[in-house]
Amino acid sequence: MKKLENIYKIKVYFANVGCSIQKELNENNNEILRQSLPKGIDLSIFYQDDLNKIALKINSMLIKLLNYKNSLDLIQNIQ
Repeated sequence: MKKLENIYKIKVYFANVGCSIQKELNENNNEILRQSLPKGIDLSIFYQDDLNKIALKINSMLIKLLNYKNSLDLIQNIQ
């Protein structure tokens, strides 16, 4: 994963073992992704703009765990 982080300049996180709420959130995000990107689909057919729209959809969703805020709200509060 360090190689992925270095090449793309992104941070990779994993759910902690035994922390079911993190796994549940991850599985929910995977389900949402699968609505737009079915399993086994060739991602090269998408333009970056298409992928950005999918990411915006996911990051705009209100999350109960975050007191009904979305990821974008949290990021803006950090910066």
